[in-house]
Amino acid sequence: MTTLSASVTTTDGTTITVPTAAAPLLIVGKVIKIDDELMVVTTKGSASTGQVGVSRGFGGSTASAHDAGAAVRVVSTAHIEGADSNDDHYQAPTLNYNYIQEITREARLSHIRKALKTYGEKGDPLDMEVERKMHEILLDMEGAAWEGLRAEPSSVSPGLMGGFLQYTPAAHVRALGGASFQREHMADALKTVYAATNGAQIPDTVFCNIWGAHKLTEIYGPGVGREQFTREANDRMGGMVVDTIVTEIGSIAKIIDPNMPADWIVLAKSKTIKFGPVPGLELGEYELNKTGTADARMIAGVYTSEWHEQYSRWIFTGISLTA
Repeated sequence: MTTLSASVTTTDGTTITVPTAAAPLLIVGKVIKIDDELMVVTTKGSASTGQVGVSRGFGGSTASAHDAGAAVRVVSTAHIEGADSNDDHYQAPTLNYNYIQEITREARLSHIRKALKTYGEKGDPLDMEVERKMHEILLDMEGAAWEGLRAEPSSVSPGLMGGFLQYTPAAHVRALGGASFQREHMADALKTVYAATNGAQIPDTVFCNIWGAHKLTEIYGPGVGREQFTREANDRMGGMVVDTIVTEIGSIAKIIDPNMPADWIVLAKSKTIKFGPVPGLELGEYELNKTGTADARMIAGVYTSEWHEQYSRWIFTGISLTA
């Protein structure tokens, strides 16, 4: 659902204006309702102007004037019998390409440092340093998966894989500008994704940081009418906390990731995203030439990401971290 950006003052006009983010979702054949009037979309909404071509008084309803801010609700989709189909409903299964990204670290310890273990160390100190460096690489990979923008590698510049921001349409990125995240924000995003994908790609996962998790618990937890927040007995997977919230259109897994931007809340369908090592180039360690009395190892992994059904995702940025 969206709203009129400008009033409709005539009964025979053939365009309406809605917010530019919502306009492209109103495609040819969509039947919409404004107040008591039905209209059918005849020209797909423009992402630059927000204008949508319509046929007025559809189905015998009465064409009338409508105020700016009036709700615009999608009722159904209708196709002219015998007419050719249009490709407005089609969404590319994936964007056309991404790049790979190599992430490296070096672990180096002198023979004295290896011999004199610090308090609490167990095992080989160099092996422990390698484990720490591997963890740092995984955090770097995670950061690229959230905010990376693809960059082509060259002889003087490293490659960078694109992440959520790269592969989520601008119309599905909403900046709250420090406003408090509310239940209505989630509901509006889910409705928009439902309309954009014809109900086929509803998000089943919400990613958030610690504060986002607090807000989701606040608006979906006990005390809001019924129990809407559940926790699995084994709820820790890969260092992330997994819970389930029950929204107006179904259950969604909530994944708390302390390494994502603190002021983001992200909706996605899990099977449409994938990021990790390139097969055959997984995270590994390599012995380096000895320098002086120090032993050194290089730790490296090569990563990329795949993104399908771009309109199945939604990103909120700039949520309040205090309210």
